[in-house]
Amino acid sequence: MSIDVSVIIPALNQERTLGECIESLLRQDLPKDHFEIIVVDNGSTDRTRDVIHEFEVRYAHEPKRSSYTARNRGLQIARGRVVAFMDADCRAESSWLRNGLRAIDERRGDLVAGAIRARSAPIPNLYEIYDRFKYLNQKDNVSRNGYAATANLFVTRKHLDELGGFDGGMISAGDRDLCLRARDRGLTIAFEPEAVVQHVARSTLHQILRKNERIGFGVFQLLRRRPDLLLRTLPMLAFPVPRRRFLRDVFRRRPPCTRLCAVRLFLLDWLAKQTLVLGCVKAALYDRHHHRPSFEERS
Repeated sequence: MSIDVSVIIPALNQERTLGECIESLLRQDLPKDHFEIIVVDNGSTDRTRDVIHEFEVRYAHEPKRSSYTARNRGLQIARGRVVAFMDADCRAESSWLRNGLRAIDERRGDLVAGAIRARSAPIPNLYEIYDRFKYLNQKDNVSRNGYAATANLFVTRKHLDELGGFDGGMISAGDRDLCLRARDRGLTIAFEPEAVVQHVARSTLHQILRKNERIGFGVFQLLRRRPDLLLRTLPMLAFPVPRRRFLRDVFRRRPPCTRLCAVRLFLLDWLAKQTLVLGCVKAALYDRHHHRPSFEERS
């Protein structure tokens, strides 16, 4: 039976957040017979599988720990004409599916990226503020960089089949790789601000640095596949310092950022960029010696 939307969620050790994620999907204002929820257990060692079976959702298992391979596994059993991707630590607002599907049907773009809003403490700490600036601005990702994060992305099944799904060999940047391949085929990507998911903001230095190390690993893998991006990327790797745009956004923040906070954000961004370069170096060593990566991507 064909349906409108298949929601695919990869989950690796997400027992704490997955229940809220699924519950938010079950509260969608789109009729329940118009969509399905597919959760792919990506080799979890906690209670993730038990949480999945508490709900009436479709279950799949992918032992290879790669969120992109897990998404491809979900695609194998998806029945929707449109596929919506989100992460297991996200929570969808009630009109998420309806607004994302409408944007696809109105042909605003062949791929549609929805908004990602941070879920943080009432008074966010330094790391939550930084996370909101750097990783959750889906509008900037689309307009400036031409790609969207899979935490909130709608794509027609037809286009996904044409693109061959995700590159399961990538540690990170697989979403960017997919969007770039789509662009090469003449497909367009649009931003839909009304299709909203909330994402748990990273709240510790360890989480921020781990994220950047993984990004660096993915940057190297992407450059191996896309050498045409080298000239754009090389300055960032050769001179890993905060960009002027980042500083401008910090001072335009509402509520306003104090000078001390701005200095701390600048130093944090500098440290994060060094960690990103470290991730690139690790990827180069892994590529040369074929060792297992020092970390595994987590949903």
